[in-house]
Amino acid sequence: MWPFHKVFPFFRRFLSSFIKKDQIYIFFTLRSVYYIGFLISLGFISMTFSSSLAYSSTFIFFSFLMISSVKTNYNLYNVSIEKVKQRGFFPEDAPGLEILINNKSKKPKFDLYTNHEDIKSQFFSMKPHSSTVVKVPIKKPPGIHSLKRLTLRTTFPFELMHSWKVFLFEEICLIIFPKKINHLPHLRPLEEEDSFDKNNNNSKKGAGEDFHSHFPYSEGDALRYIDWKIYAREKGTFIKTYESSNKTAFCIQDTHLQEFDKRDLPQESKDEQVAFWLSQALKENRQFSLKLPGLHLNNGNSQKDLESFLFQYLKWRGL
Repeated sequence: MWPFHKVFPFFRRFLSSFIKKDQIYIFFTLRSVYYIGFLISLGFISMTFSSSLAYSSTFIFFSFLMISSVKTNYNLYNVSIEKVKQRGFFPEDAPGLEILINNKSKKPKFDLYTNHEDIKSQFFSMKPHSSTVVKVPIKKPPGIHSLKRLTLRTTFPFELMHSWKVFLFEEICLIIFPKKINHLPHLRPLEEEDSFDKNNNNSKKGAGEDFHSHFPYSEGDALRYIDWKIYAREKGTFIKTYESSNKTAFCIQDTHLQEFDKRDLPQESKDEQVAFWLSQALKENRQFSLKLPGLHLNNGNSQKDLESFLFQYLKWRGL
C-alpha cells in the first residue's frame, strides 16, 4: 500500500483540512504504480511497432485498471461507522475499541478494514443491509487520550487502488489506567487496623455472620430478633447478637507515596501503586479514599467509583 503513514505530521494536518463528511477518497497503491509502469511500457511498444496485438493488450489492461478503480470506490458506498465504544481500561484487560459499522447498501461489501492511528482491524465483509462490530486494540500509555477520527479503508478487488472514508467525532475520550502492580508489599494504606469494638461493641443485634451471645431486651429493639426459645422457657427476654468485623478503609495519602521518592522510583511506579491499592480495596470489600494535594476523593466502594477515582487521578496527574 502507498505509505501515507510516513508523511510529515504538518503535511498530514494540511491534508486533513480538506476532509469532508461522507466523502470517499481514492488513490493509487504501490502495486498500481508498477502496473501503470507496465501499461506505459506496453503503450510505447504498441506505438513503436504498430502492433495491433499490443494496442489491444494496452486497451484491455487500461480498462482493467479503470474497472478496478470503480469497484474499489463503490465498495465504501453507503457504509458508515455508527457507534464507537471502549472495552477495558486496564492494560491487563487488553483495552480496545468496539466499532459498530453499518452497510445501508443493497450490495455486499468485501475486504473492508478500519484503523486507529497505525493499528488496523482484521479484514471483514458485510452482507446487504447488515451491521457488524469490529474490534481494534488500543496501544497507548496510561492517560486520557482523545479520539477525533476513524477511517474505513478497502483495496478490493485487486489492490490496485486504495479507497478510504474518514469519520470525525466530537472528541471521544480513550482512558487507559495504569497497571496494577504492588511495589510496596510491606505497606497498606489503612486508616486504622481492623479490630472488634470493645465493651460489647463487637456484637450487633439481629442477623449477622457468626452468633456471639445474648443481650437483654430493651425498649425499641425489633421483636423479630428476640430468642423465643429462651422466652418460652421463662428465662427472660433476650436478643440474639452476632459478631461483626468493621473493615477499615484504604486512605491513600501523599505520605504513603513519599516512599517512592526515598527509593528514587519513577512516577509511573506511583501510578501503578495507586491503581493496585484502589483495586485491592475493592477486592477486599473496603471503602477507599484518595487524599493528595489538590485531589480529595472520599468513600468509594464500587467498580464505578474505582474507575471514577482513577480518571480523576489521571486528570490530576496531567496525563
